[in-house]
Amino acid sequence: MMAVLDWVRTGLSAACIAGGALLMLGAAIGLLRFPDVFTRLHAAGMTMAVGVCVCLFGVLIVASTLIAAAKLAFLIALIAAVAPVLSHVVGSAAHAAGIAPVTGAYTAPRPGGRP
Repeated sequence: MMAVLDWVRTGLSAACIAGGALLMLGAAIGLLRFPDVFTRLHAAGMTMAVGVCVCLFGVLIVASTLIAAAKLAFLIALIAAVAPVLSHVVGSAAHAAGIAPVTGAYTAPRPGGRP
């Protein structure tokens, strides 16, 4: 019975880590493709933070000791609390610096395309 529980725990952990990695990959692609600092903040701040938290939750599931699990839980809570605040600070700084968002129709550059 314990072997089955370990398999389930490992499978759930792997699914969480893979899902978080997929979210972080999407955030990285968004950082490269989005046109301005404000849309990039959404990818970097929200999607990356959620991806990291989901990956850390996957690691928390297979944590070997209670103290390691507590440290991972604290780290998840810290990232979830700080990421939106940092995004707001960067967005406010960009707005105060006079950076305007891109408006109108926008087509992302294609690899190998000419500007």
